[in-house]
Parts: sequence; structure tokens; C-alpha cells
Amino acid sequence: MYDDGRMMAPGGLLLASTLADALSLRAGERVLDLGCGRGQTSILLASHYLSRVTSLDLWIGARERQEKAAAAGVERHITALQGDVRRGLPLERESLDAIFCMQAFH
Repeated sequence: MYDDGRMMAPGGLLLASTLADALSLRAGERVLDLGCGRGQTSILLASHYLSRVTSLDLWIGARERQEKAAAAGVERHITALQGDVRRGLPLERESLDAIFCMQAFH
């Protein structure tokens, strides 16, 4: 539940699991993990829920998150992007099954 600051948002995995369960995600569904920080939730969504995740954060670089995904063995299920959702995304909204956003600073 806590990870000594290696990721962001203490207790995030417990909260993420609760939210993902409420979304009733199914294997293969496309999820935008918005404001994902260091990608902890993206890895959970890809590994436990078998989602295809677009991992987006403004402050944490895509390379760092893609490396963490590779270390977790889920790199082919995660596309890491760095950017601001207010400036648009390189994907169609209709291509998403869910938008996952928790503990992000708005």
C-alpha cells in the first residue's frame, strides 16, 4: 500500500483497485490513465485487469513510465505519453472504454 515515495500517492494501489473494480473493466478494454504520475496505476490496470492503457501525465516523463512498464513485464499493454489533456490527445475519444483518474492535482 505504501512504497516509501518511489511512486506517488500513498495507498494508491488500494484505491486504484477499488476504482477499477467499480468500473468493471474487462480484458482488452482501452483505458486512459489520466494524471497517472509515475505509472503505478497504469501497471496495475495492465497487469491485473489486462487493460490496454494509455498512460498520460504532464509532469512525469513518458520514458520513465515506459521503463517501469517494461520492468513489470507489461510494456506492450501500455503507451506512455507526456502532455496536457487540455491540449488534446493523439487518440479518438470514441476509442476509449474508460477514463481512469484518481489523486491527480487539478
